[in-house]
Amino acid sequence: GIEAERAERQLVKDEAKAKDDRNRAAFRELIVTAKREKAERDAAGIPTEPTAFYKANYMNPSEEDKWFTAERERNRQRLQEVARMEKEIDLRLAAKEDNETGSSEDADKFATHNNASLN
Repeated sequence: GIEAERAERQLVKDEAKAKDDRNRAAFRELIVTAKREKAERDAAGIPTEPTAFYKANYMNPSEEDKWFTAERERNRQRLQEVARMEKEIDLRLAAKEDNETGSSEDADKFATHNNASLN
């Protein structure tokens, strides 16, 4: 009756727990083995081979990936150009302010020198 059913349920739980424990132990062993093998490869100077997943997903970029990479490069170049232009404007403003305060000769030399270095 009830006692036999309880014993059966406990047996099923115990079997499931034992299976989970075996899986955890096997996984821990897998991790230990992988770490040991990596340490051995690193000590020998052997590079790690990329996984199949990495090769399939990252080593052969799609057209979309190529577009995004190119777009990032274009944006980087645009930002550099804007920064260069802003610096040039700041130098011209500084030279103009110096001209207005009286040291025009020094300001012209400074602006000419810095504009030449920007190009």
